[in-house]
Amino acid sequence: STTREGAVELQVQTGQELTDIDIRYRGDRGHSVSGAVALAQGVGASQVGASVMLFHSATGSLEGQTFIAPDSAARAFSFDGIADGDYDLTASGFAQADSTSAAPVHVSVRGADVAGVRLTLAPLASLAGRVAYEPLGAADAAKPECQQSKRVFVAQELIVRGAREGGDGNSLQRLLAGTLSEASPSSSGEFLLRNLRDGRYRLDARLTDENLYLRSVTLATNATTNAANANPTGATTPTPNPATATPSAAANARASAATVDLARVGVALKPGERAAGALVTVAAGAARLSGRVAAAEGEALPNSLRVYLVPAERERAEDVLRYAETPAREDGSFAFRNLAPGSYLLIARPLTETDTRRDARTPPLLDPTFRAQLRRDAEAAKNAVALQPCERAADFALRLGRQ
Repeated sequence: STTREGAVELQVQTGQELTDIDIRYRGDRGHSVSGAVALAQGVGASQVGASVMLFHSATGSLEGQTFIAPDSAARAFSFDGIADGDYDLTASGFAQADSTSAAPVHVSVRGADVAGVRLTLAPLASLAGRVAYEPLGAADAAKPECQQSKRVFVAQELIVRGAREGGDGNSLQRLLAGTLSEASPSSSGEFLLRNLRDGRYRLDARLTDENLYLRSVTLATNATTNAANANPTGATTPTPNPATATPSAAANARASAATVDLARVGVALKPGERAAGALVTVAAGAARLSGRVAAAEGEALPNSLRVYLVPAERERAEDVLRYAETPAREDGSFAFRNLAPGSYLLIARPLTETDTRRDARTPPLLDPTFRAQLRRDAEAAKNAVALQPCERAADFALRLGRQ
């Protein structure tokens, strides 16, 4: 008979059976939360049906969902039997063209019905860009270990991903954090991430070819446009194909324009914004590193052990693409793939209580405080390795200090 805020969490272990879980029906009458869905300027009235969702603010659980037909004149909605508490409402439009969504609206139910809630559907944002490829230099390409890197680069073999950042907002905003939008580039390397809710997005790419590594993910600062004057297809202005450019030409092109690091800083998108100018640069000659974590003498390896890779060069300290993490197996073995050639420091750490409480939708390596501490620990541990282009380093012995 408690309220949701006072509910007790039950922990159930594998094979365990909990008993005497007695539930009393409180029998409250409940109240209604009602309102209507409106359309932002430029959203065609004939195209829009909508799904309206009510979330409990404290837990983020879905309390109710209702649908509005495209031919509904009033676009009204109502949720009945709602207990006292704080809630967040949002709506998603469904149509043949680009989707729409409504910014969350917070309501408090305190002993009475809540009426007149207005949810405004606005177009979702998009981000367009292209993938560039940097081949090996002639000297490295001639090395026997780099023969596999000579295969023809195919842009469609990678997946560009945009992840929405977390934040300090309400539970619904946190629930939406970390949602992924993915796109496979065209044969010319162009990609378009569609239907992005407003917020800040960081980009990366999933590589299926272990001979490639992600060199940079940037955005030209003057490339974003709003929905009023953007190309509705999201296409970028034609430019010379970077897949055929030499490494030095590509580097000069990047240096000639002010850019934002989309991997570390990301880009903030407004509702309906059509952003363009993202450049995902992949390079040939990726290295691989594998090995095993060895515990201190007389000690066993801790559970939930993770191995971190930190760039040794100080000038790379803020390059998040040079950081990596991977879980160690029960026997302590680990492996990293798609690594940029360079000097690294390694450190193994068990997951702490703080790590487990961390929001899983915000990767730790994107936290500058976490990276700074990780670098200090790695420098103290002094487990160093230098990886050459195309190198397949194995049997690295990683020392695990006393915890």
